Amino acid sequence: VVLRCPDWSELARIPEAELEDLLRPVGLQRRRAKALVALARAVHKGGLPERSDALQQLPGLGQYMARAIAVQVAGEVAAPIDTNVARVLERVFGPRGLADLRYDPYLQQLALRLVPATKPADHLLSLLDFAADVCRSRSPQCDRCPVPSCRFRWLQQQEIDNSGEVA
Repeated sequence: VVLRCPDWSELARIPEAELEDLLRPVGLQRRRAKALVALARAVHKGGLPERSDALQQLPGLGQYMARAIAVQVAGEVAAPIDTNVARVLERVFGPRGLADLRYDPYLQQLALRLVPATKPADHLLSLLDFAADVCRSRSPQCDRCPVPSCRFRWLQQQEIDNSGEVA
């Protein structure tokens, strides 16, 4: 896709059917093609905003992508939360109250408090790497975790201590 459409202008002009063919290996090509073309047309027409609240108004961009773009492009102090980030936060600090992480005030406020005022993009990338490499959904590497006060780690250890064997 990038070779065929190296900029927003080209992406805005590509026929949806052609974009669907290019996206077919990724799956959900019809929905993605339609959303990408609509996004490209909006950006081509009005430019790419730098603030997450304005980015969220563009077609096809949800809360996570809008915040991630704003952090990377403009250095906005924002907290993009996906399931991986939510997992880390919940393991360390405790569970959220709402099923939908996008609207859970506890998770949203906690994540935002952890974002440093300088280099928020580095923080985001580090957190994503940590979630993928150490605090994995399956087989978390608690022995490699640098967070000594992690609730999940403590609970795992309690389970081992109580049963006498690894859980």
